[in-house]
Amino acid sequence: NKKIIMIDGGDQYDKDNVVKLIRQYKNEVDDWYISHYHCDHVFALIRILEEEDIFIKNLYYDFNVTDEILEKYGDEDNYLVARMKKAVGENRSKIGNVITPEKGNEFTTDGVKVKILNNATFGKALRILSTHLKYAADCFSSPSPKLSATPSAPAPIS
Repeated sequence: NKKIIMIDGGDQYDKDNVVKLIRQYKNEVDDWYISHYHCDHVFALIRILEEEDIFIKNLYYDFNVTDEILEKYGDEDNYLVARMKKAVGENRSKIGNVITPEKGNEFTTDGVKVKILNNATFGKALRILSTHLKYAADCFSSPSPKLSATPSAPAPIS
């Protein structure tokens, strides 16, 4: 049904490829899941929110983390927590719903089920259940075949 479901999205330098991929189908994303705030997961989305006119129907992310936790357990990407919150806040007209997923939540779009497996501060483990998936990361260097994933292992978190 030409639904677009994004999981993470890549680094800032991936933005143009992600935009090109999205616009091959339409100018909106149905569901966009962010597993955690590291640059290779969130920076393309931040730039898309700041620079593009793509609409995101449902944005799933949870960066509700204190400065104390970031200082104790974080890393060089800590600044992206504030940058993401700012990008979302300043671009709410480009986002339908902002959803804070919690452990055990299940979301289904067009037969693709995403289950949140944990409440980790620095990364949500996702289980993705679908009969056909096309992975954006596989599309940039060559055409991507549909991949069978019934059921899948949790999406990797780096």
